[in-house]
Amino acid sequence: MSTSAPYPLPANVGASGVVGPATTTGYVTVCGISVAETAGTATRIELRDGASATGNVVAAYQVAANGSTPPGDLPNVRVQGGLYVKVIGAGTLTGSVYVR
Repeated sequence: MSTSAPYPLPANVGASGVVGPATTTGYVTVCGISVAETAGTATRIELRDGASATGNVVAAYQVAANGSTPPGDLPNVRVQGGLYVKVIGAGTLTGSVYVR
């Protein structure tokens, strides 16, 4: 059994970027997420394949103003080359994505 490591989410749209280890060969496995919005503005986040803002969306979350998502498991989503987290909206986020 391999363990997962938490990586902080980008705080806002300007900080969208690669999260966790970026590998030039092989895959990263995304296995969970926990996120809260702290600025009072609903915000959406997209987890994208390939460490790229234009990669395929593998998961999307709408976070209500001052809301949160419960810590949740993802079904071990494999993304090639790394994970990109794109923040859409004016809110401010805190939380982690869990990668192995």
